[in-house]
Amino acid sequence: AGKAIQPQVLVSVTKAVSQTVTVTGEVVAGARVPLSGKGDRLLDVVATAGGVRAPVNETFVRLSRGPQTATVPLTTVVSNPAENIFLRPGDTLTLVRDPQTFLAVGALGNASEIPFQAEGITLAQALAKARGLSDFQADPSGTFIFRFEPAAVVRRLKPGSPLLGTPLVPVVYRINMRDPNSL
Repeated sequence: AGKAIQPQVLVSVTKAVSQTVTVTGEVVAGARVPLSGKGDRLLDVVATAGGVRAPVNETFVRLSRGPQTATVPLTTVVSNPAENIFLRPGDTLTLVRDPQTFLAVGALGNASEIPFQAEGITLAQALAKARGLSDFQADPSGTFIFRFEPAAVVRRLKPGSPLLGTPLVPVVYRINMRDPNSL
């Protein structure tokens, strides 16, 4: 008023903030991604944000919708189309890198933390990555594997285990490397 006679303004909304998904974490370009009118699936939004920086087998998708958060491996979303869900406005999608590793200790050729570098590996592959058992130090009949197993697996192995109160139960496997069936 007082500066221009009958001023006119044209406002164009280029991005509707109310129709966006926030993408963060291990993506090339984290951003607020606008959803299209037809709806966008999880992998569409990740691709719009430039894709993932980390290997797929080491990446987990964490989706926050309102007060709930769910986390699934990205390999599950990629391999199962039913998991590639439609996103809703206001969702927050975080890609988290969690390198899958195992510890190789004891009478081995290499005692260290070793990455899987695949979705899963066999015992033979793990031993090869650790450079095998030391011929002069190792007891081939006393090779042990320590891991956490789902309670359902432990229930089949040892139904009366006192450790069955947790979802993941620590289990020790003893393997006799003199027996080829161990692998």
